[in-house]
Amino acid sequence: FRMRYYNADGGEAEMCGNGARCFARYAHRTAGPLRQLTFETPAGVIGATVAGELVTLQMSDPQDLRLRLEVPVGGEKFAAAYVDSGVPHVSVRVARIDDIDVRSLGAALRQHPMFAPRGANANFVEQRGPHAIAIRTYERGVEDETLACGTGVVATALIFAATENVNGPIEVLVKGGDLLQVDFTRHGNH
Repeated sequence: FRMRYYNADGGEAEMCGNGARCFARYAHRTAGPLRQLTFETPAGVIGATVAGELVTLQMSDPQDLRLRLEVPVGGEKFAAAYVDSGVPHVSVRVARIDDIDVRSLGAALRQHPMFAPRGANANFVEQRGPHAIAIRTYERGVEDETLACGTGVVATALIFAATENVNGPIEVLVKGGDLLQVDFTRHGNH
């Protein structure tokens, strides 16, 4: 199978984690039933396992992990990290996720010259436990906050694990209220 994903602005995205889960469910129902399948995306080959209502993805390997970035926005400097989890993501740790103006700060980070020319989705993360976080995401192509971003969940969980030096799974609570899990195998120091 091959998946192509278009954002609300009409531009093609390299990958969409939530879209990939829907695509796997669709392929399972129309060409299956298929318990396991793979499909090509511009971000690489994605694996999926369908078990009842649960769809689990095997994402492509993350690229370009950059921890301890300092990003100047509006006269302030934000401690951030970056990783490409199929889509470029910048992540900023915050004390209280509900206190963040995701729309304005997210837009500034998404368009920041440090992430040019592609830009990056902007994630704001609050630690909720030793292996638990909550995130809110401003997505490029949508140009607004979304209720959940699958590649953002993966990116932010990986950054959290690297900065906290913990193993997975990491539980991630998204704006829409769903609790997702990200598991991974470490290669090297990060």
